[in-house]
This record gives sequence, structure tokens and C-alpha cells, in this order.
Amino acid sequence: MFDVPVLQLALLLIVFVALVEWWRLRNTGPALVLRKFRLDREDAGEFIYILGRRSGILAWVLSIFGLTAQTSFSGTNDEVVRETVGPWGFESQYAPLAEITASRCSYYRAFWVLILSLAFYLYGLFSLALAMSKSEDYTRQRALAEVSYTLWACLILGTLCYVWYVLSKRVLVSVVARGGVGLGISFKRSVIENVAVELKKAVEATDLMNARILARNSRI
Repeated sequence: MFDVPVLQLALLLIVFVALVEWWRLRNTGPALVLRKFRLDREDAGEFIYILGRRSGILAWVLSIFGLTAQTSFSGTNDEVVRETVGPWGFESQYAPLAEITASRCSYYRAFWVLILSLAFYLYGLFSLALAMSKSEDYTRQRALAEVSYTLWACLILGTLCYVWYVLSKRVLVSVVARGGVGLGISFKRSVIENVAVELKKAVEATDLMNARILARNSRI
């Protein structure tokens, strides 16, 4: 049975996993919904351009009227620039390519949320198998009727956790300039606008950035 103690334990596990995943993301900044991802190895000017907006349906509606905050991350042979524009104003940060000392690309997935989702499904299957193992027909039917609430609860919680896991995937691309100044952007797939980027392409962008940084520094 998915009684009160078990429900309380399930809620505590969800809160605990949420805190663990929040701790993993503490230094990545807000995850933007990807709108554009352009990469061009042959471009002598802007070889990478990433544009993202705030997530959520409300932010998408506001973006239609140009009222939501958007952040862009771009790289040229001279500099790396991150710009944020929104209803409250505009911010621009840049670092000369010759001053960049490191670049980073990371891919995040809420792995413990996936484990929690599987745990809910397995608990539901275990409860069903336990009810079906009753030898007497009347006892088995009563046990199956009682376990139906557990099955629904496990199905709902497991599915919600799996959706959470799928939507949690994000990519972080960033650089560090001399003095410890960091510029980067964290983004995830846009469900509404259906714009996605795979880890392979993000790694390719980082490799291209590294190549341009090395080429720039070799001329100094």
C-alpha cells in the first residue's frame, strides 16, 4: 500500500533529489531555452552564435512581442561576447580572444531523478507482484483492489520524474579570461519552438573555439 509513511518517504526523496540536483547546478546560471545555434568553421568573422531566452510559456508569449530577456553568446577571431537584453535594459560583456585562458563545455542530466523515476516504477511492480502472489482468490482480489492506488501513485510520480529528467538536459559553453573573468551560456532544448542541440555539436563548438584561441595566441 502507498500509505501515509510511504508517501512521506517518497516526498522526502523527491525533495532530497531536487536539492542534490540544485547543488550540481549552483554555478551554471539560469538555463535558457535555445532559440538559435549557429556554427560555421569557414566563417572568418563570427564562427559561433548562440541565442537563448528565459524558459516558460509566459516568457515565450512575451518573446513574441520582444518583451522577454534574451542572452546571446558569440565568438569571432577577435573576441567572445555575451549580451543580455530585456525589458529592464541591456548588458554586454566581452573578452579579447588573446586574453582567454580556458574554455569549457559540459552536458548536464539529472541522473538521480532518473533513478528516482525507476524506483517508483519498480516499487509499483513489486507491489503488484506481491498482491498477485496471494494463494486464495478472494484474498488476491482484495489485495489487487488495494494495490491499485499504489500503482496509480507510482505511475504518476514515476512519469513526472521521468519528464523532469528529460527536460533537465542542458549544455553549458563558457570561457575564462585572464583575471578569472568567466563568460558563458547555459541552454536547453526548446519544446515549444522545437530547437535542439546535441552534445556532439556543443563539443564541436568548443573544439572550434579552442582552435581559434590557439591560432590567435600563436600570432602574438
